[in-house]
Amino acid sequence: DGFAVGAHGCSHRQLQNLSQADAESEIVESCRIVRDITGQRTVPFAFPYFGGELDRAWLAELRARHPFIGLFFDTDGVRQDEPFVVQRVFGERFSSDRTMDAILRRAWARAAPWQRGTR
Repeated sequence: DGFAVGAHGCSHRQLQNLSQADAESEIVESCRIVRDITGQRTVPFAFPYFGGELDRAWLAELRARHPFIGLFFDTDGVRQDEPFVVQRVFGERFSSDRTMDAILRRAWARAAPWQRGTR
């Protein structure tokens, strides 16, 4: 009814610090558990901490082998990425000004996301 439950890993470890097999297990098993509980056809996955150093071709292949893995959600602000990776503004960043207005102004102020062709 307008929302989905997503996965976030089984042990909340930085996937970049794991072997590819262990990172795959974290993603696949957590999505599988959420799918089994909720009955969702696909389950989105939010990277613990960040997913910036993870190989996008590997993530695409992972989704192809496990079609119940939905979109990936990352925390690199407003920028383009692969079509199956949604970058979001990380509203929990710690700073002296934590208002949503300040968080969004900082995200929009970054020049790189607005350069054509930048990923």
